[in-house]
Amino acid sequence: MEPLAILVRHGESELNLHNKGPDVIATGRTDTPLTLRGEQEAQATGVRIAGIPLALAVCSPLIRARRTAELALAQHPHPPTLIADEHFTERSLGIFEGLHLSEIEKRFPAYSSDPALIRWKMDYVHHAPEGENMAQVEERVLEGYEMLCTQYPRDNFAIFSHIVAIRCLLRPLLHLSKEETIHLHIPNAAPLILARTPEPHLIGEMTLETLHALEKK
Repeated sequence: MEPLAILVRHGESELNLHNKGPDVIATGRTDTPLTLRGEQEAQATGVRIAGIPLALAVCSPLIRARRTAELALAQHPHPPTLIADEHFTERSLGIFEGLHLSEIEKRFPAYSSDPALIRWKMDYVHHAPEGENMAQVEERVLEGYEMLCTQYPRDNFAIFSHIVAIRCLLRPLLHLSKEETIHLHIPNAAPLILARTPEPHLIGEMTLETLHALEKK
């Protein structure tokens, strides 16, 4: 059987919950813990992947991803070593980290009015001041993934990360367009099981078609 990479976005965080309202806070590497629901999602994910042998698990150093990994792996009958890896941290939003979007609009009006700069929120070219664009995220997450594939050519591993980081990893592996990647829906704590064949593809419940269907809801 082909080796697998299990990709898991963290469970619901406190800022995920907050940002469902109108007063959105720019959240990249801002460290925010899981909600109770997020912890329950992580545990449920652990049950779903408990039957898959894992040689290693890596996580973003941010608490929402690390805690998701810890709770999920606690459900595994043979939990692997968990290592924090900066390759898989979330995109940096630079000086916008932790600011309300309304505050960004007031202090940096060009970033809400200029047709190019306004794309800082999700783009392969533009980015927040001192932050990353998606091309930079893609470069580092792909480097981390390829290192794991080299170290574990025949074994399964799990990566606990974030929405933009996972999108950026999937783009080159699944041959997605940049526009498709920007809008790809990655649910909280839903394991994406990637078959590491010469042409990698998602298997199980969360196929690429499923993610596209969720995106339209």
